[in-house]
Amino acid sequence: MRRGTARLIAAGLAVLAAVPAGCSDGGHDGGQSTRVVPAPSVVLERAPAPTDRELVLRIGFSALSSGPDALADVEVRQSADSVGIRITVRERVPGDDEAVSNSAFTATETVRLDQPVGDATVVDLNRDPPAEIRALSGG
Repeated sequence: MRRGTARLIAAGLAVLAAVPAGCSDGGHDGGQSTRVVPAPSVVLERAPAPTDRELVLRIGFSALSSGPDALADVEVRQSADSVGIRITVRERVPGDDEAVSNSAFTATETVRLDQPVGDATVVDLNRDPPAEIRALSGG
């Protein structure tokens, strides 16, 4: 379930991972095929306090994503010991001989929680096994 409002932030973020393989969402963007894939990177803007009911995430996008619809979905699964976040993004499918640059951009998304964070660990459900999402700062 997507919650919050994304705003684009100009950044010179370099995506060091290869563009992940994805599934076609059946859509087209200006005649180009698109796919929905896991977000290349996710970090917390700051470490959450136990009483926080919102998380502010910085989401990294590949050079193949663009526009206001680049964020496909934000899924939240909250339990007593973890807050699981799964973020998917839309990107166009590159051409067979297309060189894809490592340049990218980020967007900030605020996720509202049903309960305070408490002692739960915030984890990225796109990873197997789920991995802790680190904060940019200590809060």
